[in-house]
Amino acid sequence: MANSCLAGFVGFLLLGFCTPCLPGNLLAQEKRSPAIMPLPAHVMQGEGEFVIDGDFGIALKGYKEVRLERAQQRFLDTLSRETGIPLWRQAILNPPHFIVQTAGPSAAVQQLGEDESYRLEISTTDVQLTAPNPIGVLRGLQTFLQLVRITPRGFSAPVVTIDDKPRFPWRGLLIDSGHRFVHISAIKRNLDGMEAVKLNVFHWRFADNQGFHVESKKFPLLQVKGSGGFYYSQKEVREIIAYARDRAIRVVPEFDMPCHTTSWFFGYPELASGQDPSHSSAIDPTR
Repeated sequence: MANSCLAGFVGFLLLGFCTPCLPGNLLAQEKRSPAIMPLPAHVMQGEGEFVIDGDFGIALKGYKEVRLERAQQRFLDTLSRETGIPLWRQAILNPPHFIVQTAGPSAAVQQLGEDESYRLEISTTDVQLTAPNPIGVLRGLQTFLQLVRITPRGFSAPVVTIDDKPRFPWRGLLIDSGHRFVHISAIKRNLDGMEAVKLNVFHWRFADNQGFHVESKKFPLLQVKGSGGFYYSQKEVREIIAYARDRAIRVVPEFDMPCHTTSWFFGYPELASGQDPSHSSAIDPTR
């Protein structure tokens, strides 16, 4: 008991000494900051909330493309799961309280440093999401989903105005399929998670000493003898690229050479400068 009381007293003293050292009203700011990841560039909070119920309606305005329509449907799917309100189709038919305004297209092939900015304005009666291109729209939709909470009035989002753009142009995740093959379903789950927190680069490593895990039409023995039977077809790779682009994620492939290429030589040992790797017990392409 004495040790417990002493620990509590020491904690009280530390809090008392440290609190004045915090810059400005940091503690108050933390209480007011919405739970958004990553924290937006600029947030101005208001009073009240925008209630989400069966009358919720959303509409796309301005520039349109199929990617925006698919993003809208994913948004409604997620919102329906979070709230239990069946919004999948009805929200598109209802009078729109959530307006998405897109100024124009993004690059045909996603580029590093593209504009990802957006403005999200939530009032007690409506929501306005504006962005220069579909990438900003995708980021803003995820921000709104993160703001949804349960309150005494039901599910709602707080009244807030957010002007946001990323601090870092490259916000990536690496999946190393060279060491351990990762199935397509797991790749897609990771891309869904990346979209939720606004990551924009999927770094996909296909090969290492342990295996060559992607199809080559020109050198088929790479995957036939170097993959242990686990590799991505070119059709699957194209599928993942399209899946990632739908979520405003750029795919960057990696083939590391001249090192980390032992698996290449199971199919083509004549390309190696040293011993045929099939004669070495240290290398197992099925690992």
